[in-house]
Amino acid sequence: MRDHFLTKRQIEVLLLEKDGLSHLEIAKRLGRTVQDIYVIDKRIRENVKKAQNTLYLYEDTGGSIMLPFKGQSELIDILREIINESDRNGIKLKENIIGLLTILRQALKSDISKGRIKKNITIMIRHDGTIKIL
Repeated sequence: MRDHFLTKRQIEVLLLEKDGLSHLEIAKRLGRTVQDIYVIDKRIRENVKKAQNTLYLYEDTGGSIMLPFKGQSELIDILREIINESDRNGIKLKENIIGLLTILRQALKSDISKGRIKKNITIMIRHDGTIKIL
């Protein structure tokens, strides 16, 4: 029984990509056309995205709070909003402000500049007090 969303062929292509092979090299190795490999690769990405969306939906229906932030938002404002939303919803965060800042910095690494985020993000606050950056 399969416990994932990928076919045997998709896994094979994914592993070859991981090994650094180009689509042309994968096509030759598998006796397929390059177009076939592009289609397989596209379906891999679609399946992964569907799995992620399913997980987000599952987590969100459990009462998680989703906080969207636009690029150029200041980290201090993001931290303030996480704390305020948690308080409004009676959620005790697992982390203090330093811990939250550490989680943000680790998750966003090069997407932070001068105390601001460079890209749009969504932060999920779970009812168990943990956060996840999407």
